[in-house]
Amino acid sequence: MLAVEATDAIGSTLSQVWMLSDLASENIQAGQVDRAANAFNRGIAIAESIENAWGRARALAKMAATLYEFR
Repeated sequence: MLAVEATDAIGSTLSQVWMLSDLASENIQAGQVDRAANAFNRGIAIAESIENAWGRARALAKMAATLYEFR
């Protein structure tokens, strides 16, 4: 999948989470809820893997803001 390869090409895990969060938001706005959920779940998985507490907190806060958009 091209999107997975593009995400993996980004060196920073925080930047990966940010991109996936933005992608999920765009898909929500476009009515593509399944695609949004896939991007969101991948972002959460990456965020959880961040070992630096500050970076993980920032990533999870970004994902929490995105989760709110699913309402």
